[in-house]
Amino acid sequence: IATTTTYFVDATANGCTTATRTPVVATVNARPVTSAISGRTSVHSDTVETYSVTNTTGSSYVWTVINGVKLTGGTTNSITVDWDVAYTAGMVKVVETNTLGCQGDTVFRPIISIVPVDFLSFDAKRMNDKVNLTWVTASELNNSHFEVERSLDNNKFENIGTVKGNGTTSMMNTYKLTDNISKLINSNATTLYYRLKQVDYDGEFAYTEIRTVELNKLDAVELTVYPNPNYGEFNLSVRSTERTSTTFVIFNNLGAEVWSYNTTLNEGLNAIPVQLQLAKGMYNVNMISEKGTQTQRFVVK
Repeated sequence: IATTTTYFVDATANGCTTATRTPVVATVNARPVTSAISGRTSVHSDTVETYSVTNTTGSSYVWTVINGVKLTGGTTNSITVDWDVAYTAGMVKVVETNTLGCQGDTVFRPIISIVPVDFLSFDAKRMNDKVNLTWVTASELNNSHFEVERSLDNNKFENIGTVKGNGTTSMMNTYKLTDNISKLINSNATTLYYRLKQVDYDGEFAYTEIRTVELNKLDAVELTVYPNPNYGEFNLSVRSTERTSTTFVIFNNLGAEVWSYNTTLNEGLNAIPVQLQLAKGMYNVNMISEKGTQTQRFVVK
C-alpha cells in the first residue's frame, strides 16, 4: 500500500446505511534511507580506515566487515577497520534502523586491496660475519623504497638500511643488502630477525614476513641458489660441515616435481650445476639430508 492510505467504512443495519461514510486513515512509518558509505575502497593490507554514513538522530546501525578487523564503532553511524588480511578483497556493509523500529536496505561498499609490491622471494642467508638479504619483485606500484629492519628479540626492530624502489613497473627486479654482524656474534642474542618495510610515495607501508638467521652457530648444511633469478641454468651451492648423503628435488609453483638428484656432499663448499628447460615462473628446491630439509625459492625468467 501507499505510505498513507485512506479507507472508508459504511455500516448497514436492517436495510439502512450510514448517512455519511466514515474515513479511516492508515499511515505506514517510512523506512530509513541510508546514505552511501564514505571511506577509501582501495587499501593495502594493514591499512586502517574509517567508514561512515550520514547520521540520523535516533537511528541505530549494525555494521558487518568482511576480511577485516573492526577496531572501533560498529553500532553508530561509523566504523574503523584494519584491513589486516594481506592482498585480498573485502567489504563493509551497514543496516540502519530508525526510532520506530523500521529497518532500511543494506548498504554495501566493496573494498579492493592494492598489491603495492608483488614479492616473488625474500631470503636472509648468513655467510660468516655477514648476512646477505635478497628479495625479488614481480611488479611494483608507486614503490618509493624498502627499509630493511633487524631485531634481536622479534619485538623491537631497527632500520639497518634503505634500498630505493622502482616506482611503478611490471618488470622483475632483484634487490640486495648486506648486513655486517661481526659485532653481534659474541653478544647474548641467539637469533637475528629480518623483515622488509615497503613504503609507497604517499607514505603508506606494508611489512613482509620475517626471516631468521642463527647468530652464534652456522647450520650444518646451508643451501643457496645462484644466480637467482635465472634462465634455467644455475648452481646449487651447499656449505656442509661434514660428509652427508643428500637428495635435491625441484617443484614448480603447482607442486609438481620437475627434477631430482641424489648425491653425497663433501665437507666444505659444494657446487652442483643444474641445466633444465623450465618454463618461466617460481620454483622451490628441497634439499633433504639426515640434518633435515631445507627449501629455497628461485625464479626462472
